[in-house]
Amino acid sequence: MQRRGIGIIGLGTVGGSVLEQLRTRKEALERRGAPYEVVGVAVRDRTRARPGVEPALFTTPEALATHPGVDVLVELAGGVEQPWEWVRAALEAGKSVVTANKALVAERAVELAGVLAKCSGTLHIEAAVAGGIPIIQAVDRGLVANDVLRIEGILNGTCNYLLTSMERDGLDMEVALKTAQELGFAEADPTLDVGGGDAAHKLAILASLVLGRPIPSTGIFTQGIRDLTAFDVTWAREHGYRIKLLAIAQVEGAEVELRVHPTLVRTTRLISQVMDEFNAVEVEGDLTGPQLYYGRGAGAEPTASAVLSDIVHALRGEGPVRRNDTRGRDLRLRPMGEVVSRHYLHLEVIDRPGVVEGVARALASQDISIASLYQPETDHGAQVPLVFTTHPAADAQLSRALETIRQAPYLATPPVHIRLED
Repeated sequence: MQRRGIGIIGLGTVGGSVLEQLRTRKEALERRGAPYEVVGVAVRDRTRARPGVEPALFTTPEALATHPGVDVLVELAGGVEQPWEWVRAALEAGKSVVTANKALVAERAVELAGVLAKCSGTLHIEAAVAGGIPIIQAVDRGLVANDVLRIEGILNGTCNYLLTSMERDGLDMEVALKTAQELGFAEADPTLDVGGGDAAHKLAILASLVLGRPIPSTGIFTQGIRDLTAFDVTWAREHGYRIKLLAIAQVEGAEVELRVHPTLVRTTRLISQVMDEFNAVEVEGDLTGPQLYYGRGAGAEPTASAVLSDIVHALRGEGPVRRNDTRGRDLRLRPMGEVVSRHYLHLEVIDRPGVVEGVARALASQDISIASLYQPETDHGAQVPLVFTTHPAADAQLSRALETIRQAPYLATPPVHIRLED
């Protein structure tokens, strides 16, 4: 069998692990795929020492993307603009491209679809979603006979670790985040994680896969976890819930919902038991019903496992299946204002007569029915938490009620609003 060439762009934590595994597992990987050799590597910083990497291997990303000896280009550098140029050039040259770059795949979804439609190159993206969990293979191949009705996932390990710490240790968000950064579970700039953007990138990729059309992440409603408090996490635990940052894609009739936000989930559900930095994805097919996929969503070795899996498939000459049905093209993206769910409202108020009545009136003005009310006993005139849960209501209804509540003189801090999925 002809030996095939591999080029790697990026030798960070994941790239370094991939290169090491390509060497140490060479015999096993060749048995499962095809004979190969690493013909070149490219890094942004050529001055940094790279122990164990032969100097002759170093080249530029541009050269690797069109190198005649490279059959499989592995892009692990991160970023969007420069990697887009390298990936596009490699695909147009007919190469197989393996990437863990979720931002690139999500933000350039439309352009990538256009390039792939015109060239013989193939794109492999298992490592872009949920690390070592083979969710792309499961949806792309294992469930290809199904119409996927719903995806619900914990797709960001940092957020899940923070929420677990807040529940387990009674921490506020800022303290939990500082601790996570010190332990290496959160980036120095955690905005993409705690703001929900990372999970939205991954949901865009999964939604594009199951709907058979490119879904840019900019079209996904995204709300992060930064405003959650220790009180919210404790209240949830005491009332049979956990708070999870969920990424949800749901098909209902001729419409699809795409949303990322903190969610109150019943502790009787399996996905609520996913703790610390672990990820989980629940996929419901029309033939299979719900299935849960669970594992480590990040880290050098789990992500390298997904990259190596894609490399083996590329060495075999196996392209992705990729759905191509009209269902996804015909579905209307439901605006978030029309999404119906139950709601949790945590209000810090000054205890005085008429407060509960004022909140109830604001909700009733939008035809929202109250399901439960919680208020601990306190001294008159003190600040007190007030929690309402509602029966199902559209997001727009709740937003209009919140506009009224925010203007009330009894409100001590901004409201916390969490959607509730039973």
